[in-house]
Amino acid sequence: MFYTSVTSPTTSDHKPVCSLFKVLYKEIDPLQQKIVAQTILDYLKNLKDNFIPKMKLSTTSMLFDHVRYGDTAYLHLEIENEGDGLLEYQITKIKDPEVRAALKGKKRRHNDNAWLMISPLRGVIKSGEKKQITFRI
Repeated sequence: MFYTSVTSPTTSDHKPVCSLFKVLYKEIDPLQQKIVAQTILDYLKNLKDNFIPKMKLSTTSMLFDHVRYGDTAYLHLEIENEGDGLLEYQITKIKDPEVRAALKGKKRRHNDNAWLMISPLRGVIKSGEKKQITFRI
C-alpha cells in the first residue's frame, strides 16, 4: 500500500526504508481443522485395515496314505489370498530336534529332512489369487 525511504539518517551507506502492507489471510477454525484431520486419519486407517492379506488354506492337515518304502507320493495344498493386499508366504522346516519331537510326541532317531520335498517354499500371492504347494515324499 505504501513504500518510502527515510532521508534523515545518513550514517550508513544503506538508507532505511519503511512500508505499509495489507495482508489477507484465512483464519483457521480449530473445530473444523480437527474434523478434517480426523476424517483424514479415519480414511488412512480404513485403507490400512482393508488392504490386509488374508490367507485361506485348502486343508490344515496332510496325510500320505498307503505309501510304502521307496514309493513316491504327492499331495497338494492350495493357498488363497482372500484379502486385499499382497500375501507373502514362506514354508520353513523346524530344525530343532526337541521342538520337532514335542510336536510329534516322540523322539525321532533318523534324519527326516531329506524325505520331504516342498515346492515352492516361498512366494507372493495377489489378492483373489491362489497358489498350489506340492508336497512330495
